[in-house]
Amino acid sequence: MWHLFQSLVMFAVIASNIHWRWTPNGYLAAMIGAGLAWALTQIINEMPRTLDALRRRRS
Repeated sequence: MWHLFQSLVMFAVIASNIHWRWTPNGYLAAMIGAGLAWALTQIINEMPRTLDALRRRRS
């Protein structure tokens, strides 16, 4: 499931580069897409643990 999510993020970044040409270097767009996909995956993976810790701190 994560591979699909990461592929969609990379596709969105690369497709936006094709449409708006925010960088002339396609490799840079691919590296930005891969980095963003990795970062979003890490954030989503850690979110339940972080929310649980916040709930425990309040109680």
